[in-house]
Amino acid sequence: MTDLGVAYRNVGDGGKALGMFENALKKDPAHWPAAFNEAIVWGIDRGDKAKAREILMKLRKEHPEVKSIDGLLAALDQKGS
Repeated sequence: MTDLGVAYRNVGDGGKALGMFENALKKDPAHWPAAFNEAIVWGIDRGDKAKAREILMKLRKEHPEVKSIDGLLAALDQKGS
């Protein structure tokens, strides 16, 4: 489901992408790639940096081993608030 969500994002359908990420997280709440990609759609594609940061901060607490979280947070900061 996460891969399909990424494919939807790549063709510009953020709504379907978010739906797939949400479905993936319902099935497996610990599947961090779905939450990470959800943050990308919210923060990068839709410009809702607050929602993206909220997702990423929760993800950082649950999965501190995922180093790419800090990179995405930095990218959001570079784009401004």
